[in-house]
Amino acid sequence: MDSVQIIFSKFDDFIKQYDLFAFDFDLTILKIHAYANDIKATDVEAMSWKKIMDHFADPIFFRDLVNYLISQKKKVAIVSFGTFNVIKAYLDRLFDNPNIFGLNNIITPLDGNNRYTRSLKPDSDKNQLLIDLVKKLNLNFNRVIFFDDDEKNITHSKELGLTSIKIDSKKGFNRMVWLDLINSHNSKIPRPTKTSTPSSQEFPLPQTIDKIPHIPSSKEGFENPPTPTSLPTALPTPSPTKGGSKNNTNTNNKNQDLLNKENKENKENKKLKSLNKSNDNEIIVKQNNKNESGEKNNEEKKNEQKINEEKEGFMSYYMNWINILAIIFIAIYWIIEKFT
Repeated sequence: MDSVQIIFSKFDDFIKQYDLFAFDFDLTILKIHAYANDIKATDVEAMSWKKIMDHFADPIFFRDLVNYLISQKKKVAIVSFGTFNVIKAYLDRLFDNPNIFGLNNIITPLDGNNRYTRSLKPDSDKNQLLIDLVKKLNLNFNRVIFFDDDEKNITHSKELGLTSIKIDSKKGFNRMVWLDLINSHNSKIPRPTKTSTPSSQEFPLPQTIDKIPHIPSSKEGFENPPTPTSLPTALPTPSPTKGGSKNNTNTNNKNQDLLNKENKENKENKKLKSLNKSNDNEIIVKQNNKNESGEKNNEEKKNEQKINEEKEGFMSYYMNWINILAIIFIAIYWIIEKFT
């Protein structure tokens, strides 16, 4: 992967945590140990560009990263036990700019071309060099990240409160180390879960179709009018009187015939009246049924209208949530795309 394909702004979330990015030099920025190989500044100045590139672990990536950090107002420094002039010669060749690294940000016990002697030996770790650098820049230790290949330097520097990253001395500091560090950082950041349609338990709706009021049936809510009782169809027939003369008997017979005739006529009249009343009752029942049916239809229309209104309210409420969730999902997707 070519360094020009790396968009460093994607790492701003990580970069903004620190004010100072400090690097060891030999076996970290360089994949060789320049001090152990007794390389001098004049040797570096005379090297071909290809050989210079071969000595760096990942020269183009390191150069682009440092330039981006400086553009973001971050401090960059080399903290090494190597020789100052050799370190500066390498960096001046890489950046083609002598002002990127100098006395202020190349921290080493060996000034100029000096080397260690019996009276001048390196400390057991780099803590004192780091303390001097942080104080000089007036920074907080927890705002410093430090890269080194020596396990002892990493362990001891963490005691100061720095973020210290161990580098594989066989590979040095390269883009894969950086990307692994970014991925490790991102994995610790809580990510939003996949959005889903809210359940009724999460977002209870004010009313659904299941809560429509029960519509009473005719048996539950409407009483049929009582059926009118029928009237007696005949009057009791009086029994004829006993005893008396033959004339009385004839008279009684005639009276009985008249009475029977009258009773017959009364029965027929009562049947007519009963029939008329039955017809009247049927008309009343039909009218009541018609009124009941009309009231039932009106009630059904009202309930149907209420159901439609509730359906529309439910759909409107549901669509509003869908729109909100869609906006949230788009915003989250945009943030993820921007910062990853």
